[in-house]
Amino acid sequence: MEEKLDKLLKLAEENVEVVTHVKEYIVKMDSRLLSLENQLSIFSNETRGSFSAIESDLSDVKIQLEKLDKRTKEDSDAHAEETVKLRDRVAILERQVAQLQAAR
Repeated sequence: MEEKLDKLLKLAEENVEVVTHVKEYIVKMDSRLLSLENQLSIFSNETRGSFSAIESDLSDVKIQLEKLDKRTKEDSDAHAEETVKLRDRVAILERQVAQLQAAR
């Protein structure tokens, strides 16, 4: 009977060691998980900030492109109008030259 008690005591001591080891491992893993969670949170915040900056920059670029597009259209319209005026003037001058040549 004493032998059984010794075996049970030894088994209980081994179980206590295993449980202690498991507890230490869980504490260690919990600490690692907390560290990883903190790192992930920092990364997430930094990334969110970077995306916000990129979105802001893209918005600025879009505004500048819209202004450039408007200015380009205005310039193009102005050039087209000037071209039409010059064609009209050339046509008038060509008629005057033709009249002068005919009058000689």
